[in-house]
Amino acid sequence: MNRASNAGSRFAFLLWFTSSLLLVVGMVLPMFSFHKFYIFNDTFSLLGSVTYLLQEGEFFLFLILFAFSIALPLYKMGLSLLLVSHAIK
Repeated sequence: MNRASNAGSRFAFLLWFTSSLLLVVGMVLPMFSFHKFYIFNDTFSLLGSVTYLLQEGEFFLFLILFAFSIALPLYKMGLSLLLVSHAIK
């Protein structure tokens, strides 16, 4: 029984690691791409959009986008890491 629960805990940690890696990749890779006149191409990632809003002084939109797209998912990943690490012990 202990061996099975240890394997389940390792699998849970593997799932956590994979999901956190995909979260970071999703924040960094482009999510929008605009093509204008076949010459100008603009691509935006989530982190790029958030930093752009901060640089342009759009603090309200920055706070909303940062809170719900970056801070809250990272907080949830931290809590799930605590749960997974507690399950491993």
